[in-house]
Amino acid sequence: MLKALIVTACVVVIAVGAYFAWGEFIRIDSERQAAEARTRVWNGLARDLDVDAASPEAMRTACTKSAATAQAGQLSPEAQTTADRIVNACQGLGLLS
Repeated sequence: MLKALIVTACVVVIAVGAYFAWGEFIRIDSERQAAEARTRVWNGLARDLDVDAASPEAMRTACTKSAATAQAGQLSPEAQTTADRIVNACQGLGLLS
C-alpha cells in the first residue's frame, strides 16, 4: 500500500512539473517568435525606407517623412497602398505617435 502511495505521489509530481514546464516553454517560444517578427518588420521597413536598420533616429525621421507623404494624398493608388503599409509598420514599431 505504501509503495502504491509513493508511486502515485511521484506520478503526480512529475505530471505537475511537466505541465508547468510545457507552459513555460510555450511562453518563451511565443516571446521568441514575437521578437523575430519585430526584427523582420524592422529590417523590412529599413529596406523599404532605404535607411540603416541600426539607426533608430534615421528610421524615425524616414517614417515621419513617409507619413507626411502618405497624408498628402497625391500618390498613385499603388504608391498610396505602399505608403500606408509603411506608416502602419512605423506606428506598430512605435516610431510614430
